[in-house]
Amino acid sequence: MENEKNEEVIIVIDEKEKKDSPKRRKSVAFLLVFSGMILGALITFLALAFAAFKTAPLGLSRENWNRLSWGFKVVDEVYYKGIDQDKLVDGALLGLNAALDEYSYYMPKEYAEEFKQSVDASEYCGVGLYIYSDAESETVKVMSAISGAPAKEAGIETDDIIKAVDGEMIGADVDKASSKMLGEEGTEVTVTVIKTDSGKTVDIKLKRAKIKIETVQSEMKNDDIGYIAISQFGANTYSEFVEHFNKLGEDGAKKIVLDLRSNPGGYFASAIDIADIFLDKGETIVYTKDKKGKKEEYKAKTEEMRVKMVILCDGGTASASEILIGALCDNKRATLVGEKTFGKGVTQALVQYPDGSAFKITDSNYYTPNGESIDKKGIEPDFKVENRGGADLQLEKALEILK
Repeated sequence: MENEKNEEVIIVIDEKEKKDSPKRRKSVAFLLVFSGMILGALITFLALAFAAFKTAPLGLSRENWNRLSWGFKVVDEVYYKGIDQDKLVDGALLGLNAALDEYSYYMPKEYAEEFKQSVDASEYCGVGLYIYSDAESETVKVMSAISGAPAKEAGIETDDIIKAVDGEMIGADVDKASSKMLGEEGTEVTVTVIKTDSGKTVDIKLKRAKIKIETVQSEMKNDDIGYIAISQFGANTYSEFVEHFNKLGEDGAKKIVLDLRSNPGGYFASAIDIADIFLDKGETIVYTKDKKGKKEEYKAKTEEMRVKMVILCDGGTASASEILIGALCDNKRATLVGEKTFGKGVTQALVQYPDGSAFKITDSNYYTPNGESIDKKGIEPDFKVENRGGADLQLEKALEILK
């Protein structure tokens, strides 16, 4: 914060005023003093207003704003080495988001580029994990593992903790964990995991593989039951879903099993568009509220497609998947089978700075059509079924219900 300084007002009286009478000089002097008082008060007011404006970010008090400025000053004047300003600011921004929730984080330019590429890519090389930073335990946890990918095949599961990658401790740094697990196809990486079921810490050696992001797969299960699995909600998921759904219809499907197990979410809009297929025009899909209480409601825009449906879910079913489940189940269009969902009831916005760095920051809560916030709670299935002994009992239950 800039140092405050007193302003000196200099008043010049011209030669004509010097020749006036003492009485007039007293009058002029009084007016000048009075005007000076008003001007001084105005300057003081503007200075205080300016100071208040300077403390406006985050609504910080002047004391906290001064503490923040003091911290930078101490580093600048006392730290024994030269300072890389870019790293210093990156560190400050990382710390800023660390005080928020587990889904908000700052990405320096290189991480932001990787993030955008991974969201938009049709394939990448890695181990096949969706991870997040858990604020409560200050660790990186597994949200879900991609079916058929190295991590899933090695037994890494939802809620397992990623403690280290190639011997480097991760803490709660989701960007570090993600970037270290990415790499060239065929190369090895050792992931140190704390297993959620046993609490044991194990080193798991994985070989990176090319992971194709085909977000929708389908097949016929019998004469009139089709099966569609959505692995995540990408930019093209809606068009992929429509293609698979129409193909199943051509093959004779009249009932659908929609598999959202281990689906960590993704594009909000893709889930909204898919829900719209099965809801009647005007029915609520979801609504959001920001910190100011501003409500934004998303409603179906098309006429509904009537089809009997069972949705499969588990602890890795999160975010956009839960939005789709809430929309279809609250509007009585589907039966839910499996295990309680993850419970991510908030949305994020990606805010990018001109240099390429970005904030992925939570901007609202979302609510199901019945007005439920599922954050930290998840959605309970209509039929709770756990898979055991390698058998897909959840799918069997879904087929039983549809038959």
